[in-house]
Amino acid sequence: GTVQELGIGTGHIKTMKNNVCKNIGSLAGHNSGTIVRCWNMATIEANGTNVGGLVGQNEGKIEDCYNAGPILKATDIIGGLVGLNSGKINRCYNIGFARNGYGLVEKSTGTITGAYYDSQLYVQIPEPYEHEDPEGVIAVERTETMFSLFASSEQWTNSNNNYPMLTVFKNHDAAKVSVASADVNPSDYSSENHMNALIGIFNVNTDNGIQWNTTSEEQANWVFPMEGNLWGTNPPCRPTECILTVSKGNHVREVYAFPLPVYPFDP
Repeated sequence: GTVQELGIGTGHIKTMKNNVCKNIGSLAGHNSGTIVRCWNMATIEANGTNVGGLVGQNEGKIEDCYNAGPILKATDIIGGLVGLNSGKINRCYNIGFARNGYGLVEKSTGTITGAYYDSQLYVQIPEPYEHEDPEGVIAVERTETMFSLFASSEQWTNSNNNYPMLTVFKNHDAAKVSVASADVNPSDYSSENHMNALIGIFNVNTDNGIQWNTTSEEQANWVFPMEGNLWGTNPPCRPTECILTVSKGNHVREVYAFPLPVYPFDP
């Protein structure tokens, strides 16, 4: 069968505590058909193996799709897009954090072309990200770079310098939330108020009416707005994740950020 032009704007996929499951994904646990022009930003917490942001095990075709939802728990064979692949993946990307997993696919004997993930999500996990990605998977460091790789396809459009957006969803607020970007590369920001502090700096994109906030009072002690679209983090936030919400109207997505530190300023 075929699944096409489907977006999952919210949700929490969670397995029973004492059940060990296999093949878990937001769109399909197991795919032997075709999935095209689809996206997800639901959260997955699974006690099982073959876990992917979109598909747990792929034996079919996945094309022009992306995942923006985090995988917070899984047992084995974990990929931001697909856990186990023996089919075809083309023009897809992942910007959802996969805890203890791979940026896009963990194991593949199939064909992967034009597939990317944002490596900024994996700078601290807390251990260094040292996985060897399957052939065809490319780690990309910046939003602009990722979009340039999709620009030649009419299926994708530029969403005000956010991540690439599927053209068919360009007027949907949930889709705008799903592609909102935060650049967590180091910055040279300096201030007397932060002297001798280890501060991680990153930019958030507020185009399309997007708003960024912390998820709790505890997180507000660790990650905070600074000047303009700059946000910063205090040392307790590392090596654990900093969690922000990105929203527009009733559409909300959790973003797991791992800012690199800017080292102490001169006293």
